[in-house]
Order: sequence, then C-alpha cells, then structure tokens
Amino acid sequence: MVIHNALKKSYINILWLVAIYFNWISVAWNIAKDFTAWPEFVDPTIERNVWFAMICYAAYIIVHLPLLIHLVEVEIKYGFYHCEETSYLVHHLTHGIKRLIPVGLCAGATTWALMKLSSKSQQEQMIVFGSMSFVFFVLYPTIEMWALLRNEANTFDVSAENPELKRSIDALCDRVQFPKEHVSFLHSRSRSMHSSAFFYGFFTYRKVVIFARLIEGHSRSSPEKGLPNRQIEAVVSHELGHWKNLHSEKGLIFWHFMQISTALLVLWLRSKDIICQAFGFTSDPLNDGTIIDDRGKEYLPGMVIGYYLILRTYHNFLQTLHQIQQREYEINADEHASELGYGTPLEQALIKIVIDHEAFPSADQLYSLFHHNHPCLLQRLQKLQEHHEHHHHHQNSQNHHHHHYQDKNNNSNGNRH
Repeated sequence: MVIHNALKKSYINILWLVAIYFNWISVAWNIAKDFTAWPEFVDPTIERNVWFAMICYAAYIIVHLPLLIHLVEVEIKYGFYHCEETSYLVHHLTHGIKRLIPVGLCAGATTWALMKLSSKSQQEQMIVFGSMSFVFFVLYPTIEMWALLRNEANTFDVSAENPELKRSIDALCDRVQFPKEHVSFLHSRSRSMHSSAFFYGFFTYRKVVIFARLIEGHSRSSPEKGLPNRQIEAVVSHELGHWKNLHSEKGLIFWHFMQISTALLVLWLRSKDIICQAFGFTSDPLNDGTIIDDRGKEYLPGMVIGYYLILRTYHNFLQTLHQIQQREYEINADEHASELGYGTPLEQALIKIVIDHEAFPSADQLYSLFHHNHPCLLQRLQKLQEHHEHHHHHQNSQNHHHHHYQDKNNNSNGNRH
C-alpha cells in the first residue's frame, strides 16, 4: 500500500506536467463551449463552466483507471477484495458516472457565486466562501451520513449477535455520558475486507460508527480477523476521546481557515491576465495559445489553475499543518482510552488491526509527517507506554502525598493526647 501511494503521487504529478505542457485546461474549456446549447434557460457562462467541470471529472475517472487497476490487483492478491477485478472496475465507473450530475450542480453553484463575488468586498467574499465551505464540507457529509445510518439495510443490531458487547459499550457510554444510541454498527457492504471505526459529527449530531468486520468472527470468509469484545471497547473509548476533546470542532475551524484563505487567493489570481495567458488562455490571435473571445468568464478553469497549480505549495503547507493537528488528536484519543483503563486492550487492538491489514508497523518520520494523518503503530505504542508510565507515576506521587498528610495528622493528634 505504501508503494501504491508513492506511485499514485508520482503518477498524478506526471499527469499535471502533461496537462500544463499541452494546455489541456484550455482545451477542455474550448470543448465545453461546443456543448453549450441552452442559452435561453441557463446563463451561458454558468453552463460552460458546468460542462468544463463535468469534462474534467470524466477525464479524472479515466486517467485514474491504471492506478485503480494496480490497487485492485494488490488488494485481491492479499485477500482484501473478494471479487473479480472486472466487476470492481465496472462498479467504480458506474459510481463515477452517477456523481457527474452532483459535480455539475456544485460547479454551477460555485460559478454563480464567483460571478456575484467579482464586484463584492473582501469581507463579503469571506462570508460567502465560509458558507460554501460549511455546505460542502459539513452540511452535505452530515446529511449523507444521516441517510446512510437511517437506512436499516446498512446497519445491524449488535445486541442480537453479541449482547455482551452491546452491554459493555452501553456501560462505557454511560460512564463518559455519551448517548449510547449514537453508537452504530455498520454492515461492511463494500467489496473491501478492511475493518475500522470512526467518530463523526459536530455540535449535537455525533456518531461513533463501527464496521461489522471489526468484530471478531463476523466475516465468514475471514473469521480469524477482527477484535474480541474488550479490544472493541478500547477502540470505542478511543473514538469517544475525539468527542470528549472536541476534535471535530477544532479541526473544522482550521479546515475552514484553509479553504477560505485558499479561495480568496485563487479569486485574486484568477483576475490576473498574465496567469491565464501562461496556461493557454489568450485573446491575442498572434499568440499560439487558445483563442478566448470572452476572457474573464473562465471561472472554474481559473480556480483549477490557481488551486491545483500555482497555490499548490501553499495548500500543501496548510495540509501538512492539518495532518500534524490530526496526528496529535489521535495521540490524545489514545491517552483518553488509557485513562479509562483501556491502555493495554487498545495496544493489542492496534497491533491486531495492523496484522489484519498487513500494514507496516513503522514509517519514516519525515515521510509520515507530510503524508499520514495517523501516527504509525510503533509511535502510538510508544506514546501509550509513556502516558501509562507518567499516569502511574502521578498516581503514586499523589498517594505518597496523601499518606504523608495522614501520618502528619496522626502525629499531631497523638501529641495533643
């Protein structure tokens, strides 16, 4: 998987270089003009930008097929996909085609907002971008999660299959005052054999979701995989650590700052003619670039150029800071589980999950800093041991001071007698 991720990054970088060299962005913009056919119903500028987004997304699906084929071959080889390679590729393409319409709708809404923002102040632009970021990255995923868990076909009642696990998780939720009805068990309906759990939610909507394959013996094809009840409790206590420390809300604040600041810079860059001309957009017939008669209407091409190419270093820097923040949150959640008495079961669960996923227990620190939002197994085990020793030392120190205080009181009482 590490080799696949490195190959994926190199492959994407090569594709961007090819796209820049052959001016593929301006080519896609010109192709989108040929599809514009309903000026009486939709603003031509919005329609053209919508077609541009859909063309780019379709190209994204196609050019990523070699990577997907490599990933599926690796996953099937090591037993994580129980399906034919062809059926998974068909599923991927079908899923991608279904998402074309939502992509078009989002592109239309974004173009409309950018058109309105052109003459607005920076404060108004920040408000609009903040609202869009909230809709795209908070409201929409929350609705999607609600719909997923609302469907009874996606969830199952663990009390019927493992009543002891249900009772222990309910007791844990009561202990930390987390609503136990907000813990859901999700069927692993995908072809992947990976198991996991996660916490999702903001403010009053909070969910701890546990995939069925995390339960030991649940998977008939791989009954040896999964965790026993005590270790699943430890995983749940880790996820409750994210809830207790408000990690979702803190991460949301940083994520909004990252998106709004990047969007404002992109909007400023899009207004610069020299940048668009450098990528093939020009109104000069003597230039070898693509002839654009309606300069200033390429809202989404300008966003792509600014976001993915010019500001990529800035965005990667913020993304690295966000990953450092996420890695610290994982350590904090592990410490929360340890404080609840699940230190040893959590260590055992982490080791078992890495074994089941056939993952590397260690990673280069510099590489991990830039590419991983979770610390590697050995780092997490080391931090858990350090926290356990510190917590144990702190308790012994408190007990020592308590006994010393009691002895002092006893001596003073004896002197009085």
